[in-house]
Amino acid sequence: MKKTLSLLSFLIVFCSYGQHLECKDFKKGTFLLTSEDFPGVEWEIKRKKRTQKEVTVNIPSKYKKLGYPTAPTYAKIEWINQCRYKLIYVNKESKLDEFQNSINENGGIITNLKESEGRCFTYISRFKFKDLQMEGKGKICKK
Repeated sequence: MKKTLSLLSFLIVFCSYGQHLECKDFKKGTFLLTSEDFPGVEWEIKRKKRTQKEVTVNIPSKYKKLGYPTAPTYAKIEWINQCRYKLIYVNKESKLDEFQNSINENGGIITNLKESEGRCFTYISRFKFKDLQMEGKGKICKK
C-alpha cells in the first residue's frame, strides 16, 4: 500500500511538472503569437534556435483594409539570457520594408518572456522606430 501511494504521489508530481513550460521551451518549435495592440491578429511562428519565420494566420478585415502587412517575415534571434532575446529582421523571400530596416538599425526588437500561463508566456517587446521608443505586449503559446 505504501509503495502504491508513493508511486501515485510521484506520478502526480511528475505529470504536474510536465505541464509547466519554461522560457527554454520557447527557443525551438511552433508557436501562436497575439498582441494587445492588434486584437484578433494571430501569427504562427516557426522557430529554430537562432532563426524564425513568422506568418500571419488570422487578420480581421479592419486591418486588411488599412493595408496591414501579411507577407511572411524572417528573423535571426540572439538569446540574451533564458527569457530574453533580440530579434533582427533578415531578407529571405522579400526585401525589408522601412519599418523593419529602422528597427534593425536601432538595435532590433528586445523581447522579454514574462509570466508563464499554461502553454503560454506573456511577453513585452521593446524597439525603436526612427526616433520613437515603442513597446508591444501579448502572448506567445506553444502549439
